[in-house]
Amino acid sequence: MTQATKKLAEGEYEIQLDILRRDEIGNLAANFAQMTQSLKQLDDAARVNGRDSSGLLSE
Repeated sequence: MTQATKKLAEGEYEIQLDILRRDEIGNLAANFAQMTQSLKQLDDAARVNGRDSSGLLSE
């Protein structure tokens, strides 16, 4: 999970965690995966909006 958090901090969202536990660590890994997906969606939306905004400013 340490490697995954470093990758996420660097902006890499395609992270796969292979933790198949049903304890707190498993729950943490599942929540991390969900958080990563949410951050990717927000980043994608921001990039689209940024391009749209820059296009409007140049007209």
